[in-house]
Amino acid sequence: MQRTTFTLRGIGTTAVGAVMGAAMAGTLLAAPAQAATAPASVSAQSCAGYLQKPYKVSGSKHIMALAEARGCGSRMQYEVFLQRSRWYGWQKMDTRRWTGDGSRTLSSACDGTHDWRLFMNVTEPGGQLGSRAGTSARLTC
Repeated sequence: MQRTTFTLRGIGTTAVGAVMGAAMAGTLLAAPAQAATAPASVSAQSCAGYLQKPYKVSGSKHIMALAEARGCGSRMQYEVFLQRSRWYGWQKMDTRRWTGDGSRTLSSACDGTHDWRLFMNVTEPGGQLGSRAGTSARLTC
């Protein structure tokens, strides 16, 4: 299962993700320079997020994908959207929000053929640290 991997390695720097095995693609997430300080609980080596490539559940008309964050501390806030492509842009089909480490499964009923993706916003009290779109998948229901 393919997933997008991103890391936060300090404020104002760009972190390059790694390829997580043959089926997983790495990307990066940059923290904006305007943020003053990194939370004390964020470890440069261990703070990571994962956005799974959406997939169609076999034998059904449902799309699912997993979003996960770990090692980033209890102050980090996450908002993840399962989106599908439309002629006007990306339509939000499901949303999950949480604070601290954890994972959430997003799902939606589907019809027709669309591109699907996960999109994550990462914030802490006082400002947004970044956002990332995961790998999209063209799925037919």
